[in-house]
Amino acid sequence: MVVALTLVSMLAAASSTRAHHADSIYDKERLVTVTGVVARFEFVNPHNLIYLDVRNERGNLRRWLVYGAAPVALKRVGWNRRIIQPGEQLTVTGFQRKDGRRNLLHLKIARANGEIIPMGEAEESYLEKFETQQKNQP
Repeated sequence: MVVALTLVSMLAAASSTRAHHADSIYDKERLVTVTGVVARFEFVNPHNLIYLDVRNERGNLRRWLVYGAAPVALKRVGWNRRIIQPGEQLTVTGFQRKDGRRNLLHLKIARANGEIIPMGEAEESYLEKFETQQKNQP
């Protein structure tokens, strides 16, 4: 009985981990670009988070939550807790959630001065795949 319960627990944990990392919630058919001011940046597991205040077409501020890779992956390309600062303006390009929430999976981030912040392998792969698909469409 204990072995069966342990096995069920392990399978449930594996299933929830896989669901957590599923990218099917994002619309990978179109890129969305938003420009805003960083309200907060969290360089934490399991994903980095950027809280970005963006003005909509009416001039109202809307908070976007921008997700990225795990810190361990981004450290390899130079990221740290201070790479993004509250108050700085960023332009972020990525995939928005299919349900329309103001959540974005970042694929490219540019500072106000045009500097591109390096991305991890996963983000670069997503962007390359998207660009290749766009080129191959009639």
